[in-house]
Amino acid sequence: MLQNNNEAIIKRLAKRKLRTNSRSNLTVVFAIALIGILFSALFTMGACTFETLQYYGVHQAGTRAHAILKSVTKDQADKIRVNSNIREVGCKLFVADSVDNSELSKRPVEMSYMDETALRMNFSIPVSGKRPQKENEIIVDTVTLEQLGIPAETGARVPITYTVGGKHEKANFVLSGWWQSEPRINLGDIVVSKAYADSHTVELSASSAIGGSRAGMIDAGLYFDNGINIDGKLHHALSVSGYDWNNTQSPTYIQSEINPAYSFIDTIIKPKSILVLIGMLLLIISACYLMLSNTLRIFVRNNTHFYGMLKALGTTGSQLHRLVRRQIVLLTSVGLPCGLIIGLSLGEILASVTLAATSTDHMAGSEITFTIGSILFIAIGSLLIPLLTVFLGMRKPCRMAREISAVEAIKAPDKNPEQSK
Repeated sequence: MLQNNNEAIIKRLAKRKLRTNSRSNLTVVFAIALIGILFSALFTMGACTFETLQYYGVHQAGTRAHAILKSVTKDQADKIRVNSNIREVGCKLFVADSVDNSELSKRPVEMSYMDETALRMNFSIPVSGKRPQKENEIIVDTVTLEQLGIPAETGARVPITYTVGGKHEKANFVLSGWWQSEPRINLGDIVVSKAYADSHTVELSASSAIGGSRAGMIDAGLYFDNGINIDGKLHHALSVSGYDWNNTQSPTYIQSEINPAYSFIDTIIKPKSILVLIGMLLLIISACYLMLSNTLRIFVRNNTHFYGMLKALGTTGSQLHRLVRRQIVLLTSVGLPCGLIIGLSLGEILASVTLAATSTDHMAGSEITFTIGSILFIAIGSLLIPLLTVFLGMRKPCRMAREISAVEAIKAPDKNPEQSK
């Protein structure tokens, strides 16, 4: 038998029939839009809540480092740095045991030198001015400047009184830059230049030898390849470097702590939690499939007379199958984008409400954060799963249209009396 290309005719018939049956069309568009709203809101709320909780936790801790090694020497930090699981190490060298200005009595302030990585990890990159270069230059957070009564101006003089190894000292520094203080933590920072740290090496080495003195010691922030199983990665890095993380009496013991901002990741990725999430997702997909499948079957039944006429004229079952599929695709192209737009907005609102109701952060719900990873997660979940549900839901209605009998279909009424109900 000769084959003819009737795809263009099927497309034309699908469009024209949709124009004459607006009531059924609206029902299908609403059902598809509802599925889009459900999944986009669900994935948006989940991703936003996860990212924002982590954002709150990181800023409450004052660092994005996965783990911190407390009071280590430079040699120890350098030895651990070469571990393959560690992507970055930021070192914060304390140059004073305390800052003693009377204006800072209500809010503790640390005085240290941070390398470039530590500045990024601890959110201390100057938003104005530049990093300290000369020996007498410093950068300070804005709240500390306010308490000292120093204007946030490059070149301003900053008198600092501090203690190093039990000795009280005073110096006049020059402000080279500043950054916005983190409102979630009650701790200030004064960061000196590398030239200052290098010129006081002897003094800091002597201070570090004194028991209880932090001056001359380093807090090393470790950032691994990812935030999964931080505890295991930290212990492995210390063990292979020859250090003890468990026995406090061991001469090779190094005190360490894990950033609590990442602790809930391991809770989420536990097999039991993953199975529960997958089960809930499959349950929702099944409910959406049943709803859409029934709606599309009603849509096909309401058009039985039209399909019967086409079959009486010689239209094959596969052509009817393609015609119905084309109609559903057109309705999906209208309903799904509308549902996604509404769902994304709704999901963001729900995330704000959820965070405000459950988080202990005093700023919870006031700001929602996104990352590239969360945007991709939302896009994939909000788009692919509804499309998969539509694809599964249209299979049986399309089969119904294919199997319609021409004689029985022509006897069916052109308008379904139940349609208005």
